Amino acid sequence: QQVNLADQPEATSWSDSDGDGVSNLEEFQAGTDPLDSGFTTGFLRWDLWYDVPGVYVRNFTKSAHFTSIPSQSRLLSSTTTPMLTAGNAASRLSGYLVPESTGTYQFALSADDSAEFWLSTDDQSENRKLLAFCDTWRRPERYRAIDAQLSEPIDLQAGKVYFLEVLHKDQKSPGHIEL
Repeated sequence: QQVNLADQPEATSWSDSDGDGVSNLEEFQAGTDPLDSGFTTGFLRWDLWYDVPGVYVRNFTKSAHFTSIPSQSRLLSSTTTPMLTAGNAASRLSGYLVPESTGTYQFALSADDSAEFWLSTDDQSENRKLLAFCDTWRRPERYRAIDAQLSEPIDLQAGKVYFLEVLHKDQKSPGHIEL
């Protein structure tokens, strides 16, 4: 289905006409319909903030940056972020997980410097629970340096929508997230 944004006066590139948390421009760039309020499948939103001091996620979540508009946002088709080249950066990787099959899942997290992986019991962010974290930098693909990097096994249902979020803080570049 083709949508002509010129016919939609409220559909500017920075607005979010369908209220799904992804701007019209980002949806257009990802090849999805900016007027469809359904979930954008196959992508996670990566929000970045610059000039956020500290090394720990709590330095980010307790700062004014956490509730402010990100310095940059983009859609990723992977749970691995590109390497950050700016120091004193913070980021949030968020979206929805819809398992293809019912089963028991386990998640592993690697990040530089610190990160937290949260998963909701449904599609609502307020029902999220901390499942894994890194409290100091880890090399890419190093998932077993500490037990906290691995989630406990969790049962998920096929077709059910779960909100997921990774909060990340990097003091010195390069930084990364891998889930």
